[in-house]
Amino acid sequence: MLYVLSFSPNAVLRLRFNHFATECSWDHIGLVVPETRGNETVPEVVATSGYALLHFFSDAAYNLTGFHISYSVNSCPNNCSGHGKCSTGNSIASRVYCECDKYWKGEACDIPYCRNNCGSPDQGYCDLTGEKSCVCNDSWQGPDCALSVPSTESYWVMSNVKPFSQSLGRASHKAVVHGKLMWVIGGYTFNYSSFHMVL
Repeated sequence: MLYVLSFSPNAVLRLRFNHFATECSWDHIGLVVPETRGNETVPEVVATSGYALLHFFSDAAYNLTGFHISYSVNSCPNNCSGHGKCSTGNSIASRVYCECDKYWKGEACDIPYCRNNCGSPDQGYCDLTGEKSCVCNDSWQGPDCALSVPSTESYWVMSNVKPFSQSLGRASHKAVVHGKLMWVIGGYTFNYSSFHMVL
């Protein structure tokens, strides 16, 4: 079977794979979308050209429930995930984007600034004025204030260190400078050490 979706040039076409159950290794669906962008894996594919071609092949020897693909034209990604409103851009009339609520970010307003509300009020709170991130209470750490101090678990953090400011001491780590970023991997952070005592 061949499906052709054709709309005005440069329209944003969103295809959502709601259900997909076909015979493994024998039934295939091919998707041709000129100039795709964003995450091209299931469940949503975005085509910015206004055109898409879907080709489904089946040997018809063994049938499952099939597939269900829905599509929308010039709509916001994932309807802004219920955490924002869909707005029309000024430069190109057909372009739409999400205006996220204050606790959310991302193209589809699906990324919280502060995961799990930072464990508020016991573990920390969400500061939306500066870095828009969690500020942990003394005995908690991590991006969402979910790890106790000291912790035996590792976690990722992106620190924005301002020039000439002090940062926490660190040991047994690796550091690589790439462009304007310095990546620090591993090691230990001295949470409560006085800065003059860290060598």
